[in-house]
Amino acid sequence: MTRHKCCAIFVSAILILSLGTAAAENDKYKDVEIVDSSLSKDGRHFTREAFLHIDVKNNGDKLIENLAFKIRYYGNENYLIHKSVINNALNDSIPPGDTRSYKIPLRGDFVSRERDQYPYSSDEKVCKFDIEVAGIKYGR
Repeated sequence: MTRHKCCAIFVSAILILSLGTAAAENDKYKDVEIVDSSLSKDGRHFTREAFLHIDVKNNGDKLIENLAFKIRYYGNENYLIHKSVINNALNDSIPPGDTRSYKIPLRGDFVSRERDQYPYSSDEKVCKFDIEVAGIKYGR
């Protein structure tokens, strides 16, 4: 076999294996279903606060101790304003087959806007958001 055929076979095998791992990554969080999510803002305090209201269902057979979420905020015409990750978002675990509701305060950071969990500086521009599970911690 020539050297070019070996290289072509090797590259093809790498592509096929990478497609399989991409499908496995998408199935990794299939045990968690986000039933409903919404944002609310509270302006009664000295500083404004934003909250994420989320209903999460555990479709798996293991106890879920904690979750990480990836949130993207969009403005008019679907342009991305801000994205952030919320780690260790749950304050109690989710048993198998159960659905729980959470109210998660979204942190702001005046020093570094990259660490904001909500775009407080562009609050009036936020029209919609999407959320997905970015990590799961299972219990015993």
